[in-house]
Amino acid sequence: MKRDNLALTNTLKLPSRAQSVMDVSSLAEAREAVAIARSNGLSLRCLGAGSNVILAENPQGVICRVRHTGV
Repeated sequence: MKRDNLALTNTLKLPSRAQSVMDVSSLAEAREAVAIARSNGLSLRCLGAGSNVILAENPQGVICRVRHTGV
């Protein structure tokens, strides 16, 4: 997990800096993101293309960026 700027992840380019971000491109990585969030007592939010999303300035928990449409 890493801290990351999500402004380029949403189509409105709203400023947003996530506490924890995981890029997911497989089912195994998606399961890993769920396990990490659960084991740390964190919420999990998944983002696809980022359209129709208004992000908080500093979202808490784990942000999962889905990088493959088959996940």
